[in-house]
Parts: sequence; C-alpha cells; structure tokens
Amino acid sequence: MEVIKATSLETSPNIKETLQWKIAKLTEDDKNISNGLADYIYLADYNLQMQIDQLKQLKEDIKERESSIKHQIDAIKSEGAKFLLENGIDKLEGVLASSVTVTKGKPAGSKKVFKLLVDKSESEMYLVDAGLAVYESVDTPAKNDTIRINKRKIALSEVIDG
Repeated sequence: MEVIKATSLETSPNIKETLQWKIAKLTEDDKNISNGLADYIYLADYNLQMQIDQLKQLKEDIKERESSIKHQIDAIKSEGAKFLLENGIDKLEGVLASSVTVTKGKPAGSKKVFKLLVDKSESEMYLVDAGLAVYESVDTPAKNDTIRINKRKIALSEVIDG
C-alpha cells in the first residue's frame, strides 16, 4: 500500500506562490524540477479527484438511505391505513399528533402526456420555420488557459511479478 500525502496546492489560495515554493524546495533538495513539479501537480489533482469521488459515493449512499426512509414512511402509512380500516377505525385522536386519519386512495387511471413523434432537432426546425420559435445568440464566458494531466501508462517492463 502506497501512502500519498496531501500537497499544499489542494488548499492554497495562491497557486503561483505555492508552485514557486515547490520549485525552491526541489532546487534546495537538488531534485529534478520538471519531474517534481509534474508529480506535485498530479498529486494535488489526484487527491482532489479522490475527494470528489468520495463525495459522489456519499451522495449515492444518502440518496439510497433517503429512498429507504421514504419507502418505510409510505409502508407505515399504507399498511397502517389497511390495519385501521380492517379494524373499523378511520380516525385516531392523539397527544403528540392531534389525529391520524385514513385517507381513501384513488383507483389507477390514465392521463395525457405530451410526446414528440420526431426528434428534438426536427421539432425545433419546424417551429423556427413556422415562425413560432427563434434561435437566439447567447454569450458564453471566456475560459482561462488550463493544464491537462496525463496519467502514466504502465509499461510491461515496469510490471513486477510477485
């Protein structure tokens, strides 16, 4: 198991200053600046990506738990209504709740739903041609220069059989 330590880039409000510090530290330690800086940036990005992945997993877990709780609430309400009706009760008076009342359900039915018979781009073109819609020009914000981090592909010569 490889332990990867956090970098200052992960929390630094001043990236340029932090990178200058890293270059000075690499120079002081007489290490390769190019390799050290590339790995430093990679580790910061990697660690932050791992945090995002962890948060995504937590969101999924929360959604799953929320769904489970909602299902249990629905079960309590529907099964509770069946139980009360089977015992000839349609309303209970309470202390914490003023009352619990059985609400009659509705039978299954159908409703109208709008569905396009052509794909969206065809329907857009038709509406524009018919004078019922227009294409508008929307301003988009500028994007700053950025870096792309390429992960190393492990060569077969680097793989060690254990």
